[in-house]
Amino acid sequence: MKAFLKFIDERVWLSVKNGWERPTIAIGEWTTAQKEATSFNSKAMNVIFNAVSMEEFKRISNVEIAYTTWNILQTVHEGTKGVKINKLHQLTSRFESIRMSDDESFDVIGQK
Repeated sequence: MKAFLKFIDERVWLSVKNGWERPTIAIGEWTTAQKEATSFNSKAMNVIFNAVSMEEFKRISNVEIAYTTWNILQTVHEGTKGVKINKLHQLTSRFESIRMSDDESFDVIGQK
């Protein structure tokens, strides 16, 4: 997703990474930079909306800022920092508990 957003325009990705804030002045008074920033945010939102499942879309459909949308999806798919640490501990424990059975050997399959 990140690569696709960058492919569209590096500034589209930057709007996701750094965020965007809607200008508080009337649309007709926006500067060129504000219009461009709005466009990059809109492009990012379009890409994200078209890439997610219907269930994910329902979760983010009311969000207008790509940065916020990205953070929601990251949390859903990767979890918070605490969840990641917990998953890592679980995987470490499972790995450390792996033991060979008495009937297992190091022989390569098919070779004896």
